[in-house]
Amino acid sequence: MDSKNENGLNAKKENEANGEVRGVQGHQGGNGGGEGGDEWSVVSSYSRAQAIEDGVLVDASSMGREAGVSVPVALTAAVWGRYVEFDKKAEGQDVNGRLWDVLTMFRLAAKGTAGAELLFRLHVAMPDRGDWQPNETAPERGSDLTRETHRLVMLKAVIGPGDTPEPVITIMLPDED
Repeated sequence: MDSKNENGLNAKKENEANGEVRGVQGHQGGNGGGEGGDEWSVVSSYSRAQAIEDGVLVDASSMGREAGVSVPVALTAAVWGRYVEFDKKAEGQDVNGRLWDVLTMFRLAAKGTAGAELLFRLHVAMPDRGDWQPNETAPERGSDLTRETHRLVMLKAVIGPGDTPEPVITIMLPDED
């Protein structure tokens, strides 16, 4: 399946939020170490737990389980800030409801798919303030939603190992990794 398909999947290296080693320093010809006398040491790493503690990721695992997502799930701060937190004046909107929408639409899009990456869409109530992002489009013609009140948003979900070999899901903007 082509990765550019809106519900397409492809294999991808795990990202920083999933615990990727950020720097490796090597030395060749040392005494011992790896094959051929190479020695390698980790310069730095950034764990998923640290990313959650730092606010780079927002843990949504509890509500994820309620929404039918069976593995731990987190949203990037960018997704949380733009699509889950809301304008306090927005009538009928709250953080829990918006988070539920993101998680439910992810679960529905992921049902029956396989692979490490998934692009999915959902409608988000957001007034048109001229601040449209590349992953946002106007609602489909024929729906009761208008560009003045809603946006059709594309998000990306990646599954891979977290701080342990157990799988975790990270929901992010399409251009994040």
